[in-house]
Amino acid sequence: MNKRKKGFTLLDSKHLTGFTLVELMLVVVIIGILMFAGALKFKDMRSQMKIDETKAKMKAIQVAIKMYYADVGHFPVLLAGYSSNWSHTGLGETSAGNDTSKWVDYLINGVPNSVGNLEDANSDGKIDNWNGPYVENESIFKDAWEHRFAWRNYMGNDSFYSAIVSQGPMGNDDGNSFRFITRSGASSPAAAVFAKQVKDELYPPDEEGFSIIPQNGDDKNLETDFNIVLWLE
Repeated sequence: MNKRKKGFTLLDSKHLTGFTLVELMLVVVIIGILMFAGALKFKDMRSQMKIDETKAKMKAIQVAIKMYYADVGHFPVLLAGYSSNWSHTGLGETSAGNDTSKWVDYLINGVPNSVGNLEDANSDGKIDNWNGPYVENESIFKDAWEHRFAWRNYMGNDSFYSAIVSQGPMGNDDGNSFRFITRSGASSPAAAVFAKQVKDELYPPDEEGFSIIPQNGDDKNLETDFNIVLWLE
């Protein structure tokens, strides 16, 4: 007589209850999809964190520039003998150096671009009425992708607005020209980024004053290739 053994009994294949090969493959596929979706979400989250960090730095620079203006009475001039409040140039790009050096000079060290002009009337090598530093650390002058910011002052110009610009993730490192986005129909970087039409019609700013402008005006580039613009007027 066969006796029933205590514990687990090894069943034959007819009585096996488990996953079939198709079911196992389906489970693997579902896990793969979930992992892929999680990776995409994490990537999106990291990208947004970089944008948020960059915006925070741009806001800090905006405050610094306004404090500079309140003390000195005008924005950085950068042109020898220039006696106007308006200039086509700014900080962080070719005409003022392809690095952060001028940002540091104006907002941390109080060093003018040249002496004997509107900034340094007594030629003592210091910006007149400067009461900085206006930022604590020069790391503020680079965005979350480690690319420098640019600022242009278009005060008094009827065609453009002043703004601080981040090159975004595709930007150029120090020593290379600033990478403004291009746009079909725009004759220059200024027309593509700083033009009043850009702010007023094409890419109106959000509640904090920012616009994100994609390369070539293509919304597909909003996640990978864009400029972040903080309008100053």
